[in-house]
Amino acid sequence: MAPAPAAAVAPPAPAAPVKGGGRAAAVPVTESAIRVDVGLLGSLVDLVGELVLARNQLQATVRRLSATAGGEDSELLKVAHRIDTVTAALQSAALKTRMQPIDQVFNKFPRLVRDLAVGCGKDVQLSIHGADTELDRSLIETIRDPLTHLLRNAVDHGIEPPQTRLERGKPAAGKLALRAFHESGQVTIEITDDGGGIRVDAVREKAIARGLVSAEQAALLSDERVFQFIFEPGFSTAATVTSISGRGVGMDVVRTNIEAIGGTVELDSRPGVGTTVRVRIPLTLAIMPALIVHAGGQRFAIPQAAVRELIALGSSRSAAVVEGLEGAPVMRLRDRLLPLVFLRGLLAIDGEAAPAAGRVAPAAGTVVVLRVDSQELGLVVDGVARAEDIVVKPIARVLVALGVYAGATVLGDGDVVLIMDPRGVAQAARIPARPGDESLAAAAPAAARPRYLVCETGRGRRMAVPLEDVQRLETFPRERLEEAAGRLVAHREGHLLALADIDAMVQGAAEPITGGVTAVILPSARGDVGLRVRRILEVVEPALPLDPGLAATGLLGTVVIDGRAVEVVDVRGALAAPAPRLVAGMVTR
Repeated sequence: MAPAPAAAVAPPAPAAPVKGGGRAAAVPVTESAIRVDVGLLGSLVDLVGELVLARNQLQATVRRLSATAGGEDSELLKVAHRIDTVTAALQSAALKTRMQPIDQVFNKFPRLVRDLAVGCGKDVQLSIHGADTELDRSLIETIRDPLTHLLRNAVDHGIEPPQTRLERGKPAAGKLALRAFHESGQVTIEITDDGGGIRVDAVREKAIARGLVSAEQAALLSDERVFQFIFEPGFSTAATVTSISGRGVGMDVVRTNIEAIGGTVELDSRPGVGTTVRVRIPLTLAIMPALIVHAGGQRFAIPQAAVRELIALGSSRSAAVVEGLEGAPVMRLRDRLLPLVFLRGLLAIDGEAAPAAGRVAPAAGTVVVLRVDSQELGLVVDGVARAEDIVVKPIARVLVALGVYAGATVLGDGDVVLIMDPRGVAQAARIPARPGDESLAAAAPAAARPRYLVCETGRGRRMAVPLEDVQRLETFPRERLEEAAGRLVAHREGHLLALADIDAMVQGAAEPITGGVTAVILPSARGDVGLRVRRILEVVEPALPLDPGLAATGLLGTVVIDGRAVEVVDVRGALAAPAPRLVAGMVTR
């Protein structure tokens, strides 16, 4: 007779415990993990996504029925709440089944960087952060080769030899940082080095030589646009070809592989400071909390991870005031000025443009304060509907190219809405980084060029103030200015602020105040004195260093800005002087 199948054989029963010191019963061994096909897990996640959409639709239906009936059906609400709780738990468990820590890729990079550094004759210190960040397992192997190439470029091209670094005032050992983190339903991986950076002029000249752009067109391109030529096939600025790089093969493949999984690659570099390559990998299907807002009759979703707070406009209890500073709308938020972006104007909804320069009248609406890396902005919308979990769906390339959308989702009522990309909004509106934040500029060596705030004085002279001496900028209408004890003062936040005039500090005389609004520079050295100017022009980083030989009373020296000599004010020296010298010329006759 044929033997019975193995599956039909019952396992032996465990032995009963023996009293009186006999042999202990055998404990059955159970497996803690099983092998499951990846495709099956993908189907499970897809079904959970559809369940979340159905849950949202059920909640919207319950709210509509309750509003129509004029009351609440307690039994229906209990069922909806129960389904909501179970769906949330199932959603969390299903997403975890496909996620694995990214250290499976990162743990091979320390040896790679060490071998590359030895081969190039360099000393490189690699730091890894966020290795426990979880990523979809199907993408783990996909990103290995692109990251490997980016690290090879950083060691070979980015970080200088030890002797060169010492001559530039840097430590002999170069620093290379690899960081991964979750952000707005995406996995972001940053590779940062403190090397020599990429010369924009060299990339521009190479692009012209290869016929990618004409000389006239190249002169009009921004630095960010010029850096995009690096991702062109066969493009390389390396002077020599080595076994590691310089053959013009790699960066185009990196971008192709990342874009194939729906990701993006960005490059930011400053000569003498370093380079940061940022890889963003949006999940094909991600479930995340979002804020549903509306503007111009259209609804949009904003990832809650980037939302810091909401501020109501047009409310009698709200002290928020929208103003215009040199043509850009801003709002005073506690101890800083918050740049504003009007969603209607950004997307040109109904043909609406951004507000004009000057003071902007308060309007009804809501300011959504967003924070992305070192950028902070206020997104002005008509109103906020609610917060809910959304399922991120990929969008067409034509919408991705706009740079302000991260995906799309289906709401509970069946409408399809676009998901805003906070970083793309900040870049489209040209929002600067917040001063004092840790960024690539914060890691600049002492030899990096300083930046200056250029202003026009009451006598029409262009003068510069070191940006490190500036705490903030404010404007005061004429009715908030008056003379007190022989000084010009301004009413600010319940106290009097003494105003010094830059012309008076340098030349000993000041022009009378004219016009409706006075611009004031609040220095970081003292909080009880402001510097009065006619208007603020720009913030610049001169190509040539400060010349202290061309200095005079109240001046640090002279710099060249736009081909013109501009005097730099010694703010700290003037504010450290005795009070009689400080207030000389402050009173307008």
